[in-house]
Amino acid sequence: MTTRPLRYLDDPARLEAERRSFVDAALDLLADSDAVDVHVNEIVRRSGRHNASFYRIFGSKEGLLLAVVEEAVGRTSAVLERRLRSA
Repeated sequence: MTTRPLRYLDDPARLEAERRSFVDAALDLLADSDAVDVHVNEIVRRSGRHNASFYRIFGSKEGLLLAVVEEAVGRTSAVLERRLRSA
């Protein structure tokens, strides 16, 4: 019998929660730093998650950075949309 590591990530809700945790940690680190380059180990530590789940979800730091950019664009778009509606 073989076991699949990180099989809890097969659950879409848990996968999204784990993904969100990494993205939020990266956004926090970027906001707290003057540097643009953050290390994976810092993101993993800040998120309180596991290194293996980071790589299973994103594949690489570049994969996470793409998710961070998408999140930032989404948040900015939502704010602008609300402001335009109220103007």
